[in-house]
Amino acid sequence: MGRHLGKHFGQVRQSRVLALGAGAAKVGGMRRFEWKVRGEDGGVWRWRADRHGARWALNMLAPGGEEQWESVEPPPRAMLEALRETIFRKYQRRRVPWEYVKEIEALLEELGSRTDDGADGELE
Repeated sequence: MGRHLGKHFGQVRQSRVLALGAGAAKVGGMRRFEWKVRGEDGGVWRWRADRHGARWALNMLAPGGEEQWESVEPPPRAMLEALRETIFRKYQRRRVPWEYVKEIEALLEELGSRTDDGADGELE
């Protein structure tokens, strides 16, 4: 992922999530969750999380993007926290199993342990 995207995540971290859990689809054996976040500059970022076989893949689409999703690795904490909130709300409505919430919390803990080792878990 290019360095130019890192500055936008700093803006998104401060903003509010526009549509948590907006759009969830089951594609084959994969579950897909999409939501939108408005950055400080007013642009709307689209974030997507795909779960396939207990593995999560996180992607984003920049404002004005031409449907060219970019993989986010490692995901920033703000993205994982928004995903956890989305998944938890779906769990409360019995749309996803508790296992999904636990998997996202494990990713957050892993990110925290990487932060303790000197990596900041954010994009540059």
